[in-house]
Amino acid sequence: MSENALFKLTYGLFILTTKYDKIDNGCIINTVQMITENPTRITIAINKNNYTTQLIAKSKIFNISILTKDVPFAIIKHFGFQSGKDVNKFEELSKVEKDNIIASANNGVLYINKYTNAYIEAKVIDEKDYDSHVLITAEVTNSQVLSNTESVTYEYYLQNIKEKASIPNNIKGYECRICGYIYQGEVLPPDFECPICGHGPSDFEPIKN
Repeated sequence: MSENALFKLTYGLFILTTKYDKIDNGCIINTVQMITENPTRITIAINKNNYTTQLIAKSKIFNISILTKDVPFAIIKHFGFQSGKDVNKFEELSKVEKDNIIASANNGVLYINKYTNAYIEAKVIDEKDYDSHVLITAEVTNSQVLSNTESVTYEYYLQNIKEKASIPNNIKGYECRICGYIYQGEVLPPDFECPICGHGPSDFEPIKN
């Protein structure tokens, strides 16, 4: 079976944010889908190891910022390549973006108001455990359009925005297709999890020198 075939599926790219006990956090996800119109409900799939997942399990609320094609790699890297357990992503955001690009929604959760064309507020109504990920069903409580700029797809991000890692010649190992982390070694352990994004061996590919 070719795992690469699954990467041909069409995905968007979003910043998922939540707030619990005065802790604001967010991460990058690529799986958001509308499932019903009345009431308006969406699903998101998120890695169980993500700090944001743990906070949503307690807060039961979240926001989705829909990213556009003009989003810089620095924003993706800031929200997707580090854990909120190690850094306050919102306090440190000024280091990668000179403008104030965050705002508070009606539900008290922050969202990104630049490089996004809309945001969605939602409350959790169901959670299902699916091995590495949690599938969350939520009811939309509010949503706003911010611009008409075209949404970025995951494929567009990989081909046009993501910076390629500089890999020295003759390095043997595997590269994470999600965040670019490099594992050095002849064999990738079957239970290995990326220390940055939490994805497993199926999301790694051999380094080609």
